[in-house]
Amino acid sequence: MQNTFTLVEEVAAKIEDFYILCIYDHHYAKNQSVLLQRKFNQSKIIELPEVNGKFSAKSFVIWSKTYEQNEALFYSIRMQARQETVVKISKALVAYYIEQNPNVEKKLKNPTVLDDTLNEIQSLIRATSFLSDEEWIQFYVAFKNEVRNWVIESLLNKMSIEEIRQMEVAELNYLFFDYMSSQLALKAEFMKFMIEATNRYLDRWLDEIISELSKSSKLQSILGNLVESRTKLGDFSLQFTVQDHLFVMNNLPYQIVREAIYKKAFQSSPFSSFPTANILKGNTEGQIEFIPINDEHQVDRAWQQVKRITDIDVDVFDALCNLFLSKKRVEAEVISISLVDLLHYRGLKPKRSGDGRRGGYDAKQKAQVIQSLANIQSIKMNLTKLQSFEKGKPKNIKLEGRTFLFIDEDGQDMIFDLETMPKNIYFTIDTAFASYLSGAGRQVALQHKKALHYHPTQQLYEKRLCRYLSWRWRIQARKGNYLIPNTISTMLDSIGIALNERLPSRTRERLERALDQLQEDGIIQSWQYEKWDEGITEFKGWARIWLESGIIIEPPEAISTQYASIERKSSKREQTTQTLKEARIEKKFSLLELAEDLEIHVSELSEMERGKRPITKKVSDWIQK
Repeated sequence: MQNTFTLVEEVAAKIEDFYILCIYDHHYAKNQSVLLQRKFNQSKIIELPEVNGKFSAKSFVIWSKTYEQNEALFYSIRMQARQETVVKISKALVAYYIEQNPNVEKKLKNPTVLDDTLNEIQSLIRATSFLSDEEWIQFYVAFKNEVRNWVIESLLNKMSIEEIRQMEVAELNYLFFDYMSSQLALKAEFMKFMIEATNRYLDRWLDEIISELSKSSKLQSILGNLVESRTKLGDFSLQFTVQDHLFVMNNLPYQIVREAIYKKAFQSSPFSSFPTANILKGNTEGQIEFIPINDEHQVDRAWQQVKRITDIDVDVFDALCNLFLSKKRVEAEVISISLVDLLHYRGLKPKRSGDGRRGGYDAKQKAQVIQSLANIQSIKMNLTKLQSFEKGKPKNIKLEGRTFLFIDEDGQDMIFDLETMPKNIYFTIDTAFASYLSGAGRQVALQHKKALHYHPTQQLYEKRLCRYLSWRWRIQARKGNYLIPNTISTMLDSIGIALNERLPSRTRERLERALDQLQEDGIIQSWQYEKWDEGITEFKGWARIWLESGIIIEPPEAISTQYASIERKSSKREQTTQTLKEARIEKKFSLLELAEDLEIHVSELSEMERGKRPITKKVSDWIQK
């Protein structure tokens, strides 16, 4: 009589190749290092709780022929599963480190330290030789064979070998597939078996990784350095920057919210008892309401609170956005930040104590940030008409929700109060903005950090112009036409500045002074009027003509370089184009300076540099000099 092993092998030879795919769902749960504090040698990696979210997965059986027909999709799912496995191994390593070094437990309770620790370890794991493609393939082949044999043994306990032998191959495969799928759905004995089978491999990997990292002391070095240095002042502002620029979102709803804040656009509305900013901008319609969270006197509180809106709110808004973009790893991730970090983003320096040393930030500075956070928390969007694009075609969608959501250490809505304010603030992005973080809707812009540093009243022009230009340059990046003139009336309206009708020269002088300051600070390369005749100022009503005239503003090299990959270029002229730009930079000319020197209109020179227009002999001769 044949033994069980032989019978299993006989049936296995008739089973078609298959894949078991796990699709993971993420739901946020507050970071807690206590979740890693179980004894390392008692922990099963698959069973280790998630630090960044409650873990759940749905498993599916896919026949090989089906897999091949949708290989790109299924391969991406497998890569995601690999990433989840690496995350679990990193958590097991932290659990091991806590067991070996119990004194670091309190420091790792800081969610930000814990997040960064896990991220660094994941990078270290990927660099080891144990998780190569060959190793993953060997693991999966062995795992799949164990799963197949378990299913066949279960079938042999329910049917005789003769019944199975009499089946057609297609019928046997259907039986096999149906039984395995039903076991996956039950998630009982079969799931337990799969977890144990997986853990046998992961335990071996873990032992080998610990051995390799312990020999080089890399693990202890990374963990020790992160625990000691992660919370130093200023870390956040360096994580997502390019040459003194921060990344912020550049979608229309984000810009609409910023404008509503600094223009103080919240007014009475017949449709709401709360302060409301009505939106009617191009193809966009709707309202932004100011509704405080968890307040029994919401309406009264809203009207009191909206009076205290300032440009500092926009600074904090941009700081939160930059921080979220720099730290986000999954869509619903919650980020930790302190008041001190937000004050640092604004470019503020701690006050000096009596003996000349840094004494920290004063209560007024902290109160300003807390008020800004409360204001941001109260903003709710309801855009009833917003143009979006799907497969290149425009369509109207609705968008509703808040901007950022704030919670305390217990996962409840944060109450912003200077006297009871905790050291750390936890926040994430709401659904209204979440769709703009990935896929075709994702769009971020470079914004100079000086926008957050300028004084909110004394340097109001500079602060708002900095943001306006950042928004405009990102929109123009696709075509690279940065030197299209800015109409003065549009600029002033965009930054919420009205013309001084009685003394228009004051508005003009202030705008020019602001542009000079932006040039001095490196926010713009240069600026000049387009076709402006100074003699017009001698006539009455000159201000109306000035408002409709244009100003050409050249962005710094950091902007054009960063957006170079976005711009559509002409491949035929690319080599010559690069030669002109390289020559200009090498000779230290801005586009405006070179255009003036060669007596060429700046827009023509810009098109030559971008390959949109043939290079003239005059320009070619200048390149060869």
